[in-house]
Amino acid sequence: MIKIFNINSMSKVPIYTQLVEEIQKHIHLGLLQPNEKIPSVRELAQMITVNPNTIQKAYRVLEESGYIYSIPGKGSFVSRVKSHVYDEQRQQLIDELIPIVEKANLLDIDVKDLIYEVTNKIQKEGAEINEYRNK
Repeated sequence: MIKIFNINSMSKVPIYTQLVEEIQKHIHLGLLQPNEKIPSVRELAQMITVNPNTIQKAYRVLEESGYIYSIPGKGSFVSRVKSHVYDEQRQQLIDELIPIVEKANLLDIDVKDLIYEVTNKIQKEGAEINEYRNK
């Protein structure tokens, strides 16, 4: 069962995309195992207070990309994800980060400082969102 999500409703990234990435992360980290049943659209929508259409869109993307499969009348389940899919995505992310790190170096910003600043910003935004949700 999915327990933790990092969904930022204030982000420019669509919620369904964030959800797809979170579920993919859970699968790659082994938090969701092959053939494990995932929550229904309605259940997950209630769990994270998101429109069911958003969940449905995320599930459709996940199914089209081979991360989950559906059995009519039974639900949706985690597929056996080929590790090369994860490796390709990881490499793509690294390739996207290289120009950012190079730019930081040109600005004389240490990579450790960059990581620290980004991590702090993410944590701060997460805390603000949680505070907003609890009101």
